[in-house]
Amino acid sequence: MGFADTASTPAVAVVNQTFARLLFHSGDAIGRYFKNRAGLTIQIVGIVADGKYLSISEDPKPAAFLPILQSRVLEQR
Repeated sequence: MGFADTASTPAVAVVNQTFARLLFHSGDAIGRYFKNRAGLTIQIVGIVADGKYLSISEDPKPAAFLPILQSRVLEQR
Protein backbone atom coordinates (compact mmCIF):
# COMPACT_ATOMS: atom_id res chain seq x y z
CA MET A 1 0.00 0.00 0.00
CA GLY A 2 1.28 3.43 -0.87
CA PHE A 3 0.75 6.60 -2.84
CA ALA A 4 0.36 4.57 -6.06
CA ASP A 5 -2.94 3.20 -4.67
CA THR A 6 -5.35 5.89 -5.82
CA ALA A 7 -9.02 6.25 -6.67
CA SER A 8 -8.28 4.95 -10.17
CA THR A 9 -6.46 1.75 -9.12
CA PRO A 10 -7.93 -1.53 -7.80
CA ALA A 11 -9.06 -1.38 -4.16
CA VAL A 12 -6.59 -2.87 -1.65
CA ALA A 13 -6.34 -3.23 2.12
CA VAL A 14 -4.09 -4.46 4.89
CA VAL A 15 -6.00 -6.45 7.53
CA ASN A 16 -5.16 -7.64 11.01
CA GLN A 17 -4.79 -11.29 12.02
CA THR A 18 -8.25 -11.47 13.59
CA PHE A 19 -9.87 -10.19 10.38
CA ALA A 20 -7.99 -12.81 8.32
CA ARG A 21 -8.94 -15.65 10.69
CA LEU A 22 -12.62 -14.66 10.77
CA LEU A 23 -12.97 -14.47 7.01
CA PHE A 24 -10.68 -17.28 5.87
CA HIS A 25 -10.21 -19.43 9.01
CA SER A 26 -6.45 -19.08 8.63
CA GLY A 27 -3.76 -16.44 8.43
CA ASP A 28 -3.31 -17.10 4.72
CA ALA A 29 -5.29 -14.13 3.37
CA ILE A 30 -2.79 -12.25 1.20
CA GLY A 31 -4.04 -12.08 -2.38
CA ARG A 32 -7.59 -13.00 -1.38
CA TYR A 33 -10.61 -10.72 -1.62
CA PHE A 34 -13.45 -9.49 0.59
CA LYS A 35 -16.38 -7.16 0.03
CA ASN A 36 -17.04 -4.03 2.05
CA ARG A 37 -20.52 -2.94 3.18
CA ALA A 38 -21.11 -1.20 -0.14
CA GLY A 39 -20.35 -4.45 -2.00
CA LEU A 40 -16.99 -3.31 -3.41
CA THR A 41 -14.41 -6.09 -3.82
CA ILE A 42 -11.12 -5.33 -2.06
CA GLN A 43 -7.89 -7.33 -2.35
CA ILE A 44 -5.86 -8.06 0.78
CA VAL A 45 -2.23 -7.08 0.21
CA GLY A 46 -0.88 -7.44 3.73
CA ILE A 47 -1.54 -8.70 7.26
CA VAL A 48 -0.54 -6.97 10.50
CA ALA A 49 -0.59 -8.11 14.11
CA ASP A 50 -3.68 -7.50 16.20
CA GLY A 51 -3.61 -4.28 18.15
CA LYS A 52 -5.39 -2.52 20.99
CA TYR A 53 -7.58 0.29 19.67
CA LEU A 54 -9.70 1.49 22.60
CA SER A 55 -8.52 -0.25 25.77
CA ILE A 56 -5.48 -2.22 26.88
CA SER A 57 -7.76 -4.99 28.18
CA GLU A 58 -9.97 -5.37 25.09
CA ASP A 59 -10.21 -8.57 23.07
CA PRO A 60 -8.77 -8.44 19.53
CA LYS A 61 -11.19 -6.98 16.99
CA PRO A 62 -11.10 -7.38 13.21
CA ALA A 63 -9.69 -4.36 11.40
CA ALA A 64 -8.98 -3.38 7.80
CA PHE A 65 -6.69 -0.52 6.84
CA LEU A 66 -7.21 1.25 3.51
CA PRO A 67 -4.90 3.55 1.54
CA ILE A 68 -5.78 7.17 2.31
CA LEU A 69 -6.11 7.98 -1.40
CA GLN A 70 -8.72 5.22 -1.80
CA SER A 71 -10.64 5.60 1.45
CA ARG A 72 -13.04 8.33 0.32
CA VAL A 73 -13.79 6.55 -2.97
CA LEU A 74 -14.38 3.23 -1.18
CA GLU A 75 -16.94 4.87 1.11
CA GLN A 76 -18.88 6.24 -1.87
CA ARG A 77 -18.97 3.13 -4.05
